[in-house]
Amino acid sequence: MHLSQARLDPTKATKIKQFANWVAKLGNGTLAKPNDGLVEINIPPEFLIMHFKDVIQAIVNSKYPDLTKNCFNDKYL
Repeated sequence: MHLSQARLDPTKATKIKQFANWVAKLGNGTLAKPNDGLVEINIPPEFLIMHFKDVIQAIVNSKYPDLTKNCFNDKYL
């Protein structure tokens, strides 16, 4: 998506740009200062799965809602 599109809401464009910068810093290893190999990464709250009993099931459900209903649907997967 091009951030300079005329139809793009300026607020949404700013959020997309901030997220892209965050991903770039994460990939480059520049989110934090160099240390002993351990680092804390601040993940924006909107990307966290907060309420779950089974972490694997929570991840699958967040990425593939209704997976059991659509598991044979090539377009869904």
